[in-house]
Amino acid sequence: TRSRKVSSLRSFFTYLTNKTGKLKTNPVEQLETPKLKKSLPKYLTLEQSIELLSKAGSERDYCILVLFLNCGMRLSELVGLNLNDVHLREAKLKITGKGNKERIVYLNQACQDALKGYLAVRPHDGLLDRNALFISRQRRRISPKTVQHLV
Repeated sequence: TRSRKVSSLRSFFTYLTNKTGKLKTNPVEQLETPKLKKSLPKYLTLEQSIELLSKAGSERDYCILVLFLNCGMRLSELVGLNLNDVHLREAKLKITGKGNKERIVYLNQACQDALKGYLAVRPHDGLLDRNALFISRQRRRISPKTVQHLV
């Protein structure tokens, strides 16, 4: 990006000026880094959320939507969830994010109820990925494309 290029130039010319003495002044010292406008994330209204949940075709789909709406996780984090990441007694979920960073998300009652409902009907036999939380119709871990299509 443009900011990275400016930062690299600034570092390089600081090195030439301060460390090697090859330059007397830093020609890019006053160069400003472009500031990007940060906008707030878009979110659904309560009515839109309720309508979305009412369209869920199965316990699995309902659970996926409830977790998305309440936990603020990425798509890759949701499809990467395993059974051993769910701790209903403690009302928490262990999420593995970008760079293999783990974090704990505490579950509200809606998430707990959705997970209990899904786990009660989750397939157990003939699974290709037994530890995956969300299972596809092909009996393997649900794919990001499937979830994108659902949402």
